[in-house]
Amino acid sequence: NGTPTIESPAIAPIVTNNPTARPPSNIKENSKRQATPTPFSQIADVQDGGGGGGGAVQNNRPNIPAINSPIDITQFNYDDHWQEIEVELDRGPGVGLGFSIAGGIDTPCISDSPAVVITRITEGGLADRDQRLKLHDIILRVNEMDFTQIEHQAAVDGLKAAGNHVSLSIRRLSPPVMEEIQLNRPPNAHLGFSIAGGISHEHVKGDYGIFITNIIPGGIADKNGRLKVGDRLMHVQSLKNGYDLQFVEHKHAVESIRRACDEGLTITLLVGHPTDYSGLADTTIQPINGHRSPIQNDDQGDLPLERRVLLRRSPNGFGFNIVGGDGDEGIYISFIQTGGVADKSGELRKGDRILSVNNIDFRGVTHEDAATVLKNCGDTAELHVIYKYDDFIRFENRIDERRSKMTGEIAGSTGSLKTSTKRQFFVRAEFDYDPSKDPSIPGDRGLSFHAGDILYVTNAADDSWWQAKRVTDGQEEEELGIIPSKSRVEKKERARQKRVNFNQGSNSRSNTLDRDKKKKKKFGLFGKSGDRKDAQSGDESDNEQDNLEPVPSYELVSQHEVTHTRPIIIFGPFKELLNDQLLNDRPDKFANCVPHTSRSKREKEVDGREYYFVPTREQMEKDIQNYLFIEAGEYGGNLYGTSVNAVREVANSGKHCILDVSGHAIRRLTTAGLYPVALFVKPRDVKWILDNMGDEANEERAQQIYEKSIKIEQQFGDVLTSVIEDETLGDVYDHICEVIDREQSLDHVWVPTKEKL
Repeated sequence: NGTPTIESPAIAPIVTNNPTARPPSNIKENSKRQATPTPFSQIADVQDGGGGGGGAVQNNRPNIPAINSPIDITQFNYDDHWQEIEVELDRGPGVGLGFSIAGGIDTPCISDSPAVVITRITEGGLADRDQRLKLHDIILRVNEMDFTQIEHQAAVDGLKAAGNHVSLSIRRLSPPVMEEIQLNRPPNAHLGFSIAGGISHEHVKGDYGIFITNIIPGGIADKNGRLKVGDRLMHVQSLKNGYDLQFVEHKHAVESIRRACDEGLTITLLVGHPTDYSGLADTTIQPINGHRSPIQNDDQGDLPLERRVLLRRSPNGFGFNIVGGDGDEGIYISFIQTGGVADKSGELRKGDRILSVNNIDFRGVTHEDAATVLKNCGDTAELHVIYKYDDFIRFENRIDERRSKMTGEIAGSTGSLKTSTKRQFFVRAEFDYDPSKDPSIPGDRGLSFHAGDILYVTNAADDSWWQAKRVTDGQEEEELGIIPSKSRVEKKERARQKRVNFNQGSNSRSNTLDRDKKKKKKFGLFGKSGDRKDAQSGDESDNEQDNLEPVPSYELVSQHEVTHTRPIIIFGPFKELLNDQLLNDRPDKFANCVPHTSRSKREKEVDGREYYFVPTREQMEKDIQNYLFIEAGEYGGNLYGTSVNAVREVANSGKHCILDVSGHAIRRLTTAGLYPVALFVKPRDVKWILDNMGDEANEERAQQIYEKSIKIEQQFGDVLTSVIEDETLGDVYDHICEVIDREQSLDHVWVPTKEKL
């Protein structure tokens, strides 16, 4: 019911795509304070120093580099790593808030802290739909009730009694400067850094994070140059798994990094940088001597070609991206974030070449050095820039040529990528994309699209970015733009999921067992149900899910000719009423199909009228296993089902077959070449359902219908033909008729291919 409950938050490192991840240790275990930080100087084949005190990581190899004394990172200010936000939720009577909590002064979950922490967001619940509350959020206040020094049960009771309008004050870890740092480790090479901290080993007063305390000279981290003493480690990602490093024990952080390194030679760290690096040894780049480029005096737009611009850093940085730094290429501004500091100043533009920052010469510097200067330059940056758009475009073109050449060479080798061997294809987008909100996109040629749009990918040679056009009514649009590749979309989404997957580990094994039990209750391919109506109900979501949820990205499609009248499937509230109205209003246009059953024919029943009677149960079971049915179930010891041939019979008669089936039937019908029109009636809210229920209005039932509808859209949104959202049921009905007529008028449809992208 969404009522906050006590639970042990998952604090062990979580392998988020491993269904047998071990249960987490108790959050208060290993309470002894560590004696020294744990170094990762020799991460391969290491053994923990042992004991609750942490200690050094040992290795039997000779010639282990000496470890310098760790720098005292308490000189850094981490206050701005935490933000306080206000979240207001409105709920109906008896409706839960949709999250679980742990902690309190009597049952602390973070060392001895009395913090009350959100440990689970209920899928489809109020908090999940609102999208503002996050795992790990610390509750400071609910309405006027202080939660900073409160017993757990009092916190639970306070949330229950908070009323219909709930105002929450939240403390959240959100460093203003975060960066993903990829470390490539040759076999047997050093990672070269040490860590300290954890929930039982507070290294920074009042903060339970994992911090970098030492960078070992000559190690991978030192050579990379982007990881700094004082950085907060938030997540580590291998090529296989991701591990959350927020609110974890020190030893679990050690184990997480060790596991990530064991899983491959490349790891990616998500770090939060302290905004004050003043305590570090010299981290700036010394001026580099070089010949100054000649200054041009002709105007370009409203700004002088060469100018000095002063920017003050915001919590989100300076608001621009850079490219270049390859040989004598120079450093260019490649992207200006809308609404950011640079954008608001109006004094920078894409194509500006940066000559210096705070009097540090940028001519001849590498990209890494330039990024380091900008990151460490403090709250203000004085940029000396000159507008060189033509040079910038030439630079981008050279990069594109290098990528094409490189991918061409890869394609000719034995380890060719699939996208390199098939550069042009059609896909259906499974997510919305707005390039203006993606600061990492190269250039300003991003192509926006929505879930369900058909895209013609003209060049998929690059691993991260593709060139594509939108396709409408079977015709390619002229606009050509850049979209993120399938691998990039999936990698970023999995990293995001794993960073917030605070509670996954505690229930992963039990969830797997639950799924196995549910699978045993299924009949054949399509499931068994208590009654025939439920067995064909489109409102029932399937409980069979992979242990690792697929990430919506792109689906390969091809164009197929429509030669028949297409079946109709309506999902959502009032679907029975809408189906009946279609059948009653236009019996010449819509019809039901005749179902099959294994039960014996009764007196006065005619085969092919009430049912198609299958001679034996064994025969029907065999037909189900041979994919002759789009859906089937059991009732009263007999099998009932809807066959592909029964639907095709209606289609061949020139009528739309009205089906009441689950979302899984969409793909089965498509595979059979019947190409259904799948429509989802989306309720605006619970009140909309109540208003249209008439005399049968029931708030509890309306809430159940609403939550079930949300699950349907989440599970089958990528295969729906259209989403119907209108003010009244009459408007919904008219809209449905319009969509059916439009879809049937099309000569071709886009159908998923069997080939994987």
